[in-house]
Amino acid sequence: MSILNVQIDRKKTPHGIGTRLIAARKARGWTRAELARRAQGITAEAIRQIETGEIYDPGIRNMSRITQVLGISLNDLLGREN
Repeated sequence: MSILNVQIDRKKTPHGIGTRLIAARKARGWTRAELARRAQGITAEAIRQIETGEIYDPGIRNMSRITQVLGISLNDLLGREN
């Protein structure tokens, strides 16, 4: 179980980052637009594409902004155990 309290079967979740991002965003009650507003410099459409796996490499800068405003670590988002 991760810090997000979400059980994820990585073998059955092709877009694990997206799944964890959705869980973290929804845990805060935020829309994609709200997350984009808080992350500054990332559009709601880009967040949708990350969540659905359409963006293969969202970039470390974007991921750092997203994790910072969500209050989670990059390891949490990537599904890595500390």
